[in-house]
Amino acid sequence: MSDSEPKRVTIDQFSTVSQYLALRCSRCAFIASYNVGRIWVESLDEGELTPENVSFSNYFKCEKCGSSGPFAVEDRKRLRNILRSYNPEDPRWVCLGHTVLFDNTLIQSPAIGEDYLRHQLEKDPGNAFLCTRLGNLFRSCGMRLKAEEYYLRATGLGPGDTEALYHLLSFALDDCDAPGAWANAKALVRAYLEGRTMRDQELTDNAAYSIAHKLRSLAPPLREYFLAQLESSSDASEILLIRQLLTDQGSDSDIIWTGASELLGESTDDGPDFCPSLLTALQAGGLNENGQLLVVVNIEGRRLQINDRNKILFTDGEKQAEWNVPSLRELFRGSRLPPSDIEDPEYLMYLMFIETQLLAICDRTGDFTDREIGEVYSALRRRPDGRSLTPLHAAMWQKLAYLLGTFALSEAQFDAILLALEGSCRFRAMRPVSRNYIQHVRRFLNDPGLD
Repeated sequence: MSDSEPKRVTIDQFSTVSQYLALRCSRCAFIASYNVGRIWVESLDEGELTPENVSFSNYFKCEKCGSSGPFAVEDRKRLRNILRSYNPEDPRWVCLGHTVLFDNTLIQSPAIGEDYLRHQLEKDPGNAFLCTRLGNLFRSCGMRLKAEEYYLRATGLGPGDTEALYHLLSFALDDCDAPGAWANAKALVRAYLEGRTMRDQELTDNAAYSIAHKLRSLAPPLREYFLAQLESSSDASEILLIRQLLTDQGSDSDIIWTGASELLGESTDDGPDFCPSLLTALQAGGLNENGQLLVVVNIEGRRLQINDRNKILFTDGEKQAEWNVPSLRELFRGSRLPPSDIEDPEYLMYLMFIETQLLAICDRTGDFTDREIGEVYSALRRRPDGRSLTPLHAAMWQKLAYLLGTFALSEAQFDAILLALEGSCRFRAMRPVSRNYIQHVRRFLNDPGLD
């Protein structure tokens, strides 16, 4: 589907933007200005703009009669101006398409979606799936208490509702609610190990990596509570996996990937395969390749300082080892081709490996812009051993050397991984100084987009 073709987007894929438009209620004819959020239209032709083919991302109801709509656009001049600003590369304000519910029911706004879902739930009050859909709708509109109410109702109807459990765990972690986080973490991990899935495989996979990351990186008070609970817990499979994520020694990215793979019931045979030169360097420095390793990046006054990118320093917090890397190309191994779907679980691990390394830099230096990061990805993909014109390029060159030294990747696989990262940057680059990409990475590691 090209960017110019209309598409349908589910109610729980909305993002929050602020945009006002005068609308007329179809029930009482009252006219008022509403914050409609993102506008979706079936066509850019003004003559086709009827309530049936214009939809909005924000939640609102008629200020006079309380109706959810539908609404007719009263301020058509303003709408024309908004439509003229349509840019498929920047879909924040207006998009071609229409909003739908999970069953492809067309809706004009989340409020109408709420009415529809409530009506369906009245006919089938024991349907946990519908409860979770309502929870997602309220959460996407910032109505957390209502969202939590329906997630709890969903888990009460079916304790294995993984999507509702995921969001309840996220809420508890955000609130530093240790007992709530512990209870939901156990239930969620148990549901995964029992083979329960979410509404599609992509969400199921993404959530598994997010769950493993959340548990591996618990805030200190939560971690202490979890460890205390583990001491008095049984050896049930979910307890063993949570214990593994909290206590195993080694690289965080490897442990997270292994934990996610176990949640998904997948083999971890494609794990680390260290190249001989890296293995020799680590052993010479007395470092355990399976231990917790960090690439030392010199940052002075929140500025990167890379004097010689070819000399990569590793540490386990006590000892250090230096790995001399003449060229990234020399680290390519094999001739495997990448899959047609770069979001294959194995490749999610590689993407997360790189983005976690980049995020660690940004957490110390401040966030780089989408343009800066995208240009680095592009340059490293086109000329892996090209000259580093910026400290960020040199730092990411080292991080990519770490990736290639840890996993056996061919040049074609490397190119596909960098192309996917470059595309993600380009998609989120709204203006020269926007920092949407790294903010997306930061959010993804805490919430994989389960809207």
